[in-house]
Amino acid sequence: MAEPLNSVLFLSMYPLDVLDRAPRVRSYHLWRELDRLVPTTLVAGRRGKRVLKMLTLAATGRLFRFAAVYVETSTASAAPADLLALALLRLLGKPIFIYIRDAYQLFPSEFPPRTIRRKVSYWGWRVSVGAYKHVAARLLFPTDALAALFGLEDGRWDLLPPAGSPLVAAARHSGAPRVGYVGDLTPEIVDLLRDTLRRVRQSCAPRATCTIVSSRRDWESFPSLDSEDWCEHRQASRDQLVAALWDVDTCLVPRPARGYNALTLPVKLFDYMSLAKAVITTNLPAVAAIVEGESVGIVSRDDPESLAQAVCHLFDHPGDAKRYQLNALEAVRTRHSWRDRAERLLGMMMEAGEGAAVAPGGREPR
Repeated sequence: MAEPLNSVLFLSMYPLDVLDRAPRVRSYHLWRELDRLVPTTLVAGRRGKRVLKMLTLAATGRLFRFAAVYVETSTASAAPADLLALALLRLLGKPIFIYIRDAYQLFPSEFPPRTIRRKVSYWGWRVSVGAYKHVAARLLFPTDALAALFGLEDGRWDLLPPAGSPLVAAARHSGAPRVGYVGDLTPEIVDLLRDTLRRVRQSCAPRATCTIVSSRRDWESFPSLDSEDWCEHRQASRDQLVAALWDVDTCLVPRPARGYNALTLPVKLFDYMSLAKAVITTNLPAVAAIVEGESVGIVSRDDPESLAQAVCHLFDHPGDAKRYQLNALEAVRTRHSWRDRAERLLGMMMEAGEGAAVAPGGREPR
């Protein structure tokens, strides 16, 4: 039975006012591209704001006329109002697709819940995931390795990995002995970057540096970095990355390839590709598959010596770096764009055999 409004509800459990975190970047760009394909109503923000918007949609009757629902969940638990609305929509036969971006809670040895608040949050997340399994037509994940943790039958899950959108018109090669890193700072990552740059300076580029783009709070957690000459800190949201990394040709994904990290596919990979940067990554399975498959960079072991060898190779072979940069930009234009992901999601919605049909066209005023 086709729905009269041919519209989709997009529920994001993150505020999207500032795109300073990967989940916000993902939610915003996927919503924008989906809205270009089919009228899509966004409900986003913190719990109170989401509840108010849901109540407004329910009071006007619009909540029950959406043809399909997509949910971007957070690392924390869902609000009771979120779960109640999803359960009601499920009872009405609406196909619901729920994206689970991570599962830190399943790795307590790596991410121990040290406080009562964190323990309650872990418990709430598990309760929320149990509810997601009941209401969703399909759960979506960034990698199949992460999906395997949830014990779902075939047909109950699918992949919807991150993507990118070109942030530059063409690849630019500065030739500067500088690499970049965008993301959170942890003691492991700082040590890996520091030791890598020390080896690079000893081996091939005595004045090599690393531009680190992170939050001010992260940077201030490592006060010694201010006095170390191998790195420079820049703070930037996603739309400021072009300026923050203008003099960087190669960017790093320096995560240790073990435990939870081995299940991940960070948005930063696609941000690098969107900026036409060559990529050097540790041997994280999902990341390595794209870096090698799209020929956008080098996969190394997760130790400073191997990373330094990869950096020196690109410093010494600028032709390889230029080729990786061109391939990266082409990949996000053609195969790894947010438009591609939105089309994939819309295809799942249209195929969902629960009585709802989604067809592009005929926009509804919002």
